[in-house]
Amino acid sequence: MNTMKVYALLALSSLVLGLSSCAAKKNMIEADPVKTGDPVMEMYKSPCFGKCPQFTLTIQDDLTALYVGKSNTDKIGLFKRSITKEQYKELKAAFDKADFLSRPDEYETYVADAQSVTLTHHLKSGPKSVKGVFDRPAELVELERMMDKIANTGDWMKVTDMPEESFPETMEPNKMRVQLKPEVDMTQWVKSYKAYSMEIDPAMVPNFNFLQVKYDDSKITPQEMLVKIRNDERVQTVSFVRKDTLGGAQQ
Repeated sequence: MNTMKVYALLALSSLVLGLSSCAAKKNMIEADPVKTGDPVMEMYKSPCFGKCPQFTLTIQDDLTALYVGKSNTDKIGLFKRSITKEQYKELKAAFDKADFLSRPDEYETYVADAQSVTLTHHLKSGPKSVKGVFDRPAELVELERMMDKIANTGDWMKVTDMPEESFPETMEPNKMRVQLKPEVDMTQWVKSYKAYSMEIDPAMVPNFNFLQVKYDDSKITPQEMLVKIRNDERVQTVSFVRKDTLGGAQQ
């Protein structure tokens, strides 16, 4: 084989390798499941005592919808799909019309085992969230309906499984120390969590508004119970109980 043919083959090989590399990079880019848009509108639905779907739906400014399913939904993990410009404009107009800045952060309820809905609007001044259960304005209920429609329709593509949350081995998963607000009746507060078999733990004698409670962690995960009690307006502080002490280390 003469020198010219060798050079020609080397050049051809380099071209093929270059094209293959470009194709591989193109495929990697197309396969990248997560876009980098900014969040504009979000809805989080909490767990409840029952089969309520727990998930977060985020609408981004690049027309991407992200769905993170936690429990009681057919989409467990991180999913994504695209929405149309018309859907985005309609939803954005509804969020703007709802005037989030004039709303309270929460429409209070003392029903401990009901599902709450938190809607978040990402504004130029920063994110504004409104949480509620039953008694909410019609505009917010309509936003929930519109977000639910996006969550429950369309072709969702699974991006990844969500890793299970670990619980510290040094903590008791079914025992908490709670400080209630002074005006709250301790007995009635514990009864409001009867769905989780909550009772006062005799390992620590209640002192003023401090009490130690235990509950059935087969009915609710420790992480979910922590979030639920933290969001309870009757509670000042809450912490899990360390295995080596009657007290608690605040989480």
